[in-house]
Amino acid sequence: MNSLATLKSAPVCPVCAVAPAPGRTECPDCGEDLAPLMWLQSQRALLFNEGLRLAKLGQDDAAIRLLEEACAFSSQSGDALVVLGKLYVRKGRLNEARRVWEKCLALEPDHAGASRALAQLDKLEAATARPSRRSRVWARLKRPFRRRGPRTSVDTPPPSS
Repeated sequence: MNSLATLKSAPVCPVCAVAPAPGRTECPDCGEDLAPLMWLQSQRALLFNEGLRLAKLGQDDAAIRLLEEACAFSSQSGDALVVLGKLYVRKGRLNEARRVWEKCLALEPDHAGASRALAQLDKLEAATARPSRRSRVWARLKRPFRRRGPRTSVDTPPPSS
C-alpha cells in the first residue's frame, strides 16, 4: 500500500480492527479513543510534507531530520523512505540510501520509486567502480620511472678504459 494513501485513511482500532465512523474518534465496537492514533498519523503527514518542502528548497540536512522523524512514526512510510534515500545520495551517503530503499522494498515490495532508485544506485556504483581512462593514466604516471636497458649491479666496477 502506498504511504500517501495510508496518510489519508482513518486509523483502525488496534483492539478490534474496526475503523471509526467519519468525523468520530471512538471505535464503534469497543469505544476506544483513537484520537492519539489520528494525531500520530497527522504528525507523520506534516513531517513528510515539511521535509519535502525543505528538500525542494535545498535545505537537505533539515529535510533529512524531518523525514527520519516521519519514518519513525510509522513503519508504512515508503514514500518518505524513498525521498530520504534521495537526500542521502545528494549528501554522498550512498550506503544509507541503499539501506532505506531496501527497507522500503521490504515493507512494500512493489514500490516503484524504491526499485527505480536502487537500480540507479547500482548503475552509479558500477560506473564509479570502473576506473576512468584519466585515472588509469594518472596511476601509470605516478609509478616510479623504470630505466630502460641492461641493469648494472652496484658492486660491479665500471668498465675500465
